[in-house]
Amino acid sequence: MRQLSEILEEERFEGRKPPTRVLTDMFFTTPPHATYVPGLCVVDRLTVSFTPHPKMAKPDADTPVRANGFSAERFYRFAQRPDAGYHQLLAEDYHPDDSRCSGALWKDEFFRAPSEEIAADGYFVAHRALDAILAGTPPFPFTCEKFPMETALGCSDLARMLKEGEIDSIDRCEESDATTAGNNCFAIRSGDRELRILASPHASGPNVPPPLTIASVHIGSLIVLVHERVD
Repeated sequence: MRQLSEILEEERFEGRKPPTRVLTDMFFTTPPHATYVPGLCVVDRLTVSFTPHPKMAKPDADTPVRANGFSAERFYRFAQRPDAGYHQLLAEDYHPDDSRCSGALWKDEFFRAPSEEIAADGYFVAHRALDAILAGTPPFPFTCEKFPMETALGCSDLARMLKEGEIDSIDRCEESDATTAGNNCFAIRSGDRELRILASPHASGPNVPPPLTIASVHIGSLIVLVHERVD
């Protein structure tokens, strides 16, 4: 427990009014630290959930609670842009260096991803796809969906916005194998835009393209609803 207390820091929300509702969860984060993927940093975020004890009809901020569970998620950031995908980046003689991850603001500069592999591969193909689009000659089909009021913008303008913005999350797409035709499908979100990329899997054999060869790219525009959390 002592070691946990040394690496976990309670996440506090500054500037909020005194709480009025019962405590439901608390958040703890680790300092940014290095992974075994060169240049890839990670922050672990632990959420501890609580329930009123004893049960009450109308619990409030003064109601006693007890912990009843926890969950964890990881946030990633590249200290330097990768020049290859996950499997190509791994090296047996690499030793993680936490000093390369210090000083980063995890809330602003880190993105959510379910694993190091998806974080590294998604980040790599996202920047490679955007670079090709902005160069004007992408070697893959490229489509986009704009908001109705964005008539003056082209698809390349949306790509530039994504390139200049911060990534919020990288994940696998939810499409079925029939839709992706055996490719890896990555969904990269930044604000109200989603970059969706189909890329070849990590496989070998005759007539198999190199891993993470981009097959198609689509930029979607999302309606994002944000609700203030009332404590």
